[in-house]
Amino acid sequence: MSDVQALDAVEAAAADTAVNPVPPDGKRRAIVFIPGLKRVERNARRRELVENLLVNEQVPLRRSGDDDSAEIKIPGAAGVRLRATGMRANGKMPGFETLDVFEAYWVDQLPADAEQKPFVRVTRGLSLLAYWLVSPLWRAFSSTTWQITAGLLFGGVALVVWYLSILITVAGLWLKQPPEQIGEIVTVAGSGFGTWLKGAATWLVEWKAWPLIAFLMPITPVMVVVDHAQAVKTLLTNALAGAAVGRRSLARKAVGDVLSAVAGQDADAGEPAYDEVIILAHSFGTVILIDLLADWPHTDDFRRLKVVTLGSPESVLAVRSNWLRAETAKVLAAKPVLSWVDVSSANDYLSAPIDGHAAAYGEEARLVIPPERGSMPFTSSAHDAYVSAPEVLRLLLQ
Repeated sequence: MSDVQALDAVEAAAADTAVNPVPPDGKRRAIVFIPGLKRVERNARRRELVENLLVNEQVPLRRSGDDDSAEIKIPGAAGVRLRATGMRANGKMPGFETLDVFEAYWVDQLPADAEQKPFVRVTRGLSLLAYWLVSPLWRAFSSTTWQITAGLLFGGVALVVWYLSILITVAGLWLKQPPEQIGEIVTVAGSGFGTWLKGAATWLVEWKAWPLIAFLMPITPVMVVVDHAQAVKTLLTNALAGAAVGRRSLARKAVGDVLSAVAGQDADAGEPAYDEVIILAHSFGTVILIDLLADWPHTDDFRRLKVVTLGSPESVLAVRSNWLRAETAKVLAAKPVLSWVDVSSANDYLSAPIDGHAAAYGEEARLVIPPERGSMPFTSSAHDAYVSAPEVLRLLLQ
């Protein structure tokens, strides 16, 4: 090849690069996704995140494997690898060549309601009422957004109504028999009060809506709030599992193992270390993350860690939990990670901005997704939709 031909080839390659720029060679990024309380199968939330990353229009991505189920494995974790493809001219290049997405699954450390005996469910329900209703949580109405506080308290009230509907429905069968016991009450309490008590009890039992409430309540969105409140209590109090180990400790260990495997990945394991690790935490996963960061022993990891929190309930739960309030203050005072963006939604009644985050990382590190018109109050749709929000995808791909 002559010098002229060689020069023409170089110029053609440069022109092609200008039209179809390619990602920086060898740059590797990982996302560790810590899901929230919603009980779904392992890697289901990771799959949702990957699908949304693939359909984004800012950074073209493709799967590294031959099919949708292909996984890449590192010691201690398995994930999905995405590759940045060529972009159009003047397009903003991503800061990576490959993006590996992992899920730090921990919800299986919580007891499933289906595994609990009916008596245990009732007693736990009563303790739930005492924990949320007789507590300083009422102060959160003035200290933060009212929706999440109302949601937790409403969950306690809904549980009372549900238990009451079941008891009264069963009692109705008993009261249809000759009421000898009620007659004894009339004799002991006096005819006037006893007659009134009998009439009130009979009217209460015969109200036609009780069986309907008992049947419908478990399949309505209200029970999502109840389950949320019950799981949060279990984790905040570090309630013991069967082996006398706290449930929160087990959840923290499950998340910590995945984060340690990803952040500790190095060339000795067969692949180069990740240049950047983004921890994406959703809902109560943000509380597990705060607990981890407060005492993370591998301080060298911090120089590569970035955090994005989605829909955190921390600001309200900290009113009820001295432990969480202290852990949050400790992390924000240390500011260990490179960056931390806290994302909340105006439609999400289950979350609010993390208390003290803006003071530590600046108002520019706080992102509020604007409300959607026509959205229904007290539904969990906004709380589950963060990974599909364009604002969140831009944070992960910039």
